[in-house]
Amino acid sequence: MKQIIFFLFIAITFIAASKVAPTSNILSLSHTALWLTTDDKNIFALLDSGEVLRADGKALVVVAKNWSPEAPIKFAYGRLHGITAQGELGVLEDTKLRSSNGAKLSLNSGLLPLPAGVIAITKAGDLVRLEARNEQWEITARAKLNVLTDGRIAFADLEGDNDNEVVALISPSNTRYQHGILGDTTEATAIVALERHSLEVLWRYDLPAPYVFEDLTVRPIRIGTRDHLAVVRSSPTGGAALALLSLKAGKLELNAGQDFGQANRWLNPIVGFGEIYAINTPHIGGVLHQYSTQLQSTKQLENVSNHSIGSRHLELALTTAPKQLITLNQSYTKLEKIDCQKSCIRTAQYNLNAVYSSNLIQLKNTVSIATKDNKLHFWQP
Repeated sequence: MKQIIFFLFIAITFIAASKVAPTSNILSLSHTALWLTTDDKNIFALLDSGEVLRADGKALVVVAKNWSPEAPIKFAYGRLHGITAQGELGVLEDTKLRSSNGAKLSLNSGLLPLPAGVIAITKAGDLVRLEARNEQWEITARAKLNVLTDGRIAFADLEGDNDNEVVALISPSNTRYQHGILGDTTEATAIVALERHSLEVLWRYDLPAPYVFEDLTVRPIRIGTRDHLAVVRSSPTGGAALALLSLKAGKLELNAGQDFGQANRWLNPIVGFGEIYAINTPHIGGVLHQYSTQLQSTKQLENVSNHSIGSRHLELALTTAPKQLITLNQSYTKLEKIDCQKSCIRTAQYNLNAVYSSNLIQLKNTVSIATKDNKLHFWQP
């Protein structure tokens, strides 16, 4: 009997230990992290001081300084990319840091790294391609397009031929719709797709007044054999609607879902694994909707969010696997795991104990986000 009791005690202890096994880790930072990216082994964090740190979950190493804290960083093709405080392209490859000279890039724009180059946005609104030449990066192509200078550049296979195009938001207006949810009242009114080497314009779509693209980027989603572009279209009469831009018969065509029917209402899309979601009014009750490819929506969950007013962080929710999402709660202080196998339900929660400060990213089976109390969180839901 004593032996049986002993083995039962060991089994119960093992089960209890497995239930409380740590699924999170927190690193303290010297400053607040604003942007995160990953090389699938480490997290890179851009601080509000302009320093860039590499974090492996245990230790922190400074790898760059004097980068613009308003410009997202991006790791791709074995290189870490960012924009310096002087408006130059900064690229870290292994331990070698190289930059451009005289590029005059926008200090709050996104970059599109390519295998042999980088697409960037200048302060003047030009789209440029830079390539490595000896010890620095040089501009090899330029398109004067009046690009949205705080926009992010996308890469999409619009023809379905595995030859991706560069896609950017252009022709900004500050008079059509003055909602200002993304930090200012300047919104793009057109989208352009370009050849990635020459930056030759291939296709363009212009919205009629008073519509705008109340967005900073387009989100490629694979439907069938080609990519389509998920983007937010808004107007002063209907507010926001989720839209899909597609290439048909050599032209870009737009299909928009139902708008709110009133001004000053917005939504933030979540796209991944061929699935489309959006959080409607993420600042007012935050309602998760699931969309069909025909943009018919189904209400799922309330009190979630993936955006705060005035922020240029759009990446505060992500799909980690088919029918699996991670998002923030309405107070921006908790991460929530959501299972949408049938109807969407919350299955796990992680308390950040502070408001977020960075984008949300995934590293294998772990998600990471920074908070305003100078912490970097790692959560394995």
